[in-house]
Amino acid sequence: MKQSHKFIAVWISFIAVFAVLSALTAYDQARSVQRSANRTVIQIIANIREQYPDVDELQIVEILNGTAPTNDTYNMLDSFGIDSYNALQVNEAYPASAAAKQLLISLLSGGAALGVFLVFVHKKKKETLLLTKFMERINKGDYAMQADSNSEDEYSLLHNEIYKTTVMLRKQNETVMRDRVMLKEALSDVSHQLKTPITSIQIMLDNIIDDPEMPPDVRNDFIADIRNSVNGISFLVQALLKLSRLEACSIEFHPRPESMSEVIKDCIRTVGIIAEVREVSLVSECPELFTLSCDKKWLCEALCNILKNCIENTPAGGSVTISAQENAVVSVITIRDTGFGISKEELPHIFERFYKTKHSKSDSVGIGLAISLEIIKKHNGYILTESQINAGTVFTVKLFKEK
Repeated sequence: MKQSHKFIAVWISFIAVFAVLSALTAYDQARSVQRSANRTVIQIIANIREQYPDVDELQIVEILNGTAPTNDTYNMLDSFGIDSYNALQVNEAYPASAAAKQLLISLLSGGAALGVFLVFVHKKKKETLLLTKFMERINKGDYAMQADSNSEDEYSLLHNEIYKTTVMLRKQNETVMRDRVMLKEALSDVSHQLKTPITSIQIMLDNIIDDPEMPPDVRNDFIADIRNSVNGISFLVQALLKLSRLEACSIEFHPRPESMSEVIKDCIRTVGIIAEVREVSLVSECPELFTLSCDKKWLCEALCNILKNCIENTPAGGSVTISAQENAVVSVITIRDTGFGISKEELPHIFERFYKTKHSKSDSVGIGLAISLEIIKKHNGYILTESQINAGTVFTVKLFKEK
């Protein structure tokens, strides 16, 4: 506040000095103009007298004005600083009047400029206060305030940039909170998934240690079970690590043009043994030879996880069909089975980690489809699922082409 008063005092002093200097300048200019006008009139009168020496002053006035001298003529001469009866004299009132007018104009102009400036300063001070309150609310974690400013001045641009930063911070905060929830849920799920096999391993090891006379065939069965449990834990850890890296975008994909038919053949070779064991036939329908840009290794893993899910949920004698087609915009891969189907209640959850349907195998982890979804997302695509109980399930993978 004191700085504002000091500035106003300095501004008023500047206006006063400027007004005085302007008035003095106007006074000097008026005197100069008047002297110049008098010299011109004197020169005219001198020329008249030289040409007409017998003409008196009143006649000269008549010659200059074209009429007989009257009181109006005298007044006109007086207004030009000329004494019509005695001699050409400087009219002191004219320069003083010009100086006074200039002084008044300068003071009014300076006052108006000061008023405009004070209004501008008040507006900017108000906007600064609003920005300060806005930032205080952001620091308190309140991101609900909107910045409705569409003008192009500096404060509006700053306001808009602060709002953009606020939106970004809010999104980051929401992402962090969501990641914390996901981490908590993941740790809980991992703990639940590992609890059973670890407990089982501990019990079997205790039995082996506590019973040195255990029959060899029983001991071998325990050892085989322990190995299977360890393999299951290893698979779970590897799958969780892979899913976490996918979600954290720490896996670098290397897309390049690949033959769709070759991708499907590799997938069928990978899951062929599983299908043979479960007596499920695999059918490939890819009559059109086309290429798509993808990371073949990761895309095959995503499709194989879907194929395994379909095989595991299809009874013996059923079939799983994989086909592909494309257009100018998207490549479409369809995987269809003739299995048990998925209920409407379960369908929205099948891509959630550790989710298992009622037809899932007892040793199923429930993480394969979650990995598939993340891989497909990284390939600029998504997965649609349709299913009916006892009528099979259809997974439709759509991969959008890069422009």
